Amino acid sequence: MKKNGLVVSVKGGFAVVKLEREVPADCCNKTSKKDAYFIKARNLCNAEANNRVSVEVENTASPSMRILMIGAYVVGFIAGLVLGEKLSALSGLSPYRDLFSLGFALALAGIVFILFRRFLAWGRNSAPVISEILYSGV
Repeated sequence: MKKNGLVVSVKGGFAVVKLEREVPADCCNKTSKKDAYFIKARNLCNAEANNRVSVEVENTASPSMRILMIGAYVVGFIAGLVLGEKLSALSGLSPYRDLFSLGFALALAGIVFILFRRFLAWGRNSAPVISEILYSGV
């Protein structure tokens, strides 16, 4: 998705770009407001401060990836419940079986979360990129 913004500062191969987001009008106020936010984008076009630029922003959180992650958490949690139940029965912790299986389930879901973040690198290497300079202002 392309968005237009203003380069605020440049440091190394990156630039801080000020973008504006349209905030919809509420029921009483009929005019929409513009809300400014800043992003750090790779500066491939050698843009300088006060340049109006076009920024290419990738949408990394696709719905299929979200469904995959939530499904993996649920499977990890259920597998943790079952394995925790079996391990507590084998280890002789029968009075604390439910607590042990819940703790094991949370631990396994946490491990799945860490593995997803570490090895799939969701959102990594997807920094916004300045694709073109629209106006070179002074």
